Amino acid sequence: MSGIDSDFVIKKLKEEGESSVKSTDEILEELWESGYEKVYIQPMYLLQGKILREREQKNSRYRERFKEVKTLPPLLGEIPHVKELAEILMEKFHGKNEGYLFIGHGGRDMGNCALGMLGYLLYLQKDNFFLSTLEEGIDPEKVMKLMVKKSYSKIVIVPLLAQSGMHFNEDIKKISFGLEKRGIKSEVEEKTLFQYTEVLNILEKRLREEISTD
Repeated sequence: MSGIDSDFVIKKLKEEGESSVKSTDEILEELWESGYEKVYIQPMYLLQGKILREREQKNSRYRERFKEVKTLPPLLGEIPHVKELAEILMEKFHGKNEGYLFIGHGGRDMGNCALGMLGYLLYLQKDNFFLSTLEEGIDPEKVMKLMVKKSYSKIVIVPLLAQSGMHFNEDIKKISFGLEKRGIKSEVEEKTLFQYTEVLNILEKRLREEISTD
């Protein structure tokens, strides 16, 4: 079952006609009423941060009802997880004459350091791989200046974003336009991170392993 933690996203989806969308709390209420005793929550987020901390606080209200309510780490919740995603990206994007600019959300939370580690791991293996963030973290302007000097045939922009919202539809396109203004051909990978089958397979595998060990 799929639930959403963001009130803003729920409101936006309902305005767009998605009347069946439910919050995570609504899903938990339904599971309790249906007699379930254990609940595992797999976040569809990249990083540890405020939303997941709030989710844990909300879960405490349900621990008297269920035998267990467990929230698993997000996609990049632990160091081995960063290595897993790096391997997927290196296998998926392998043009030799192209530059690849991976772009994450960024922000003030220390969970965003996982993006820095991901970028470093990628660059160690492939020197045509670069990573920046849209908000606080790694300035895309500075990264683009480095990439322009490399004379790539084109630069492929790969969004490392959980959903196709404002950042995906506006900010990523601004970066692409900025490259074109510099005379660099660019191409945007039109997928969110969770639209890659390989990424979903990782989360499913982790969830199954967690259930089997309990």
